[in-house]
Amino acid sequence: MVLLLVLSALWGVAYAGIAIAMALKTKNVQKTNASFIIFFPLLFLTPNFVPLDLLAGSLRAGARVNPVTYIITGLRDLVLYHSLH
Repeated sequence: MVLLLVLSALWGVAYAGIAIAMALKTKNVQKTNASFIIFFPLLFLTPNFVPLDLLAGSLRAGARVNPVTYIITGLRDLVLYHSLH
């Protein structure tokens, strides 16, 4: 459970940190908000809703290079492993 909390917190800090870095660099609210356009599709290009094996070829290839896939899969496996044992 502690590992799940630590990994989730690190993911949250990394995700928010990108927006904070963008805000500090540009000092522009519109550009900071627009930076989420880059990361929003990455959340849907993961095996969040459909297992990786069932994704179509191009989506599967995109999901495999997407770092968000490994974070979500790791957190899901951690929850499922501990709920079954």
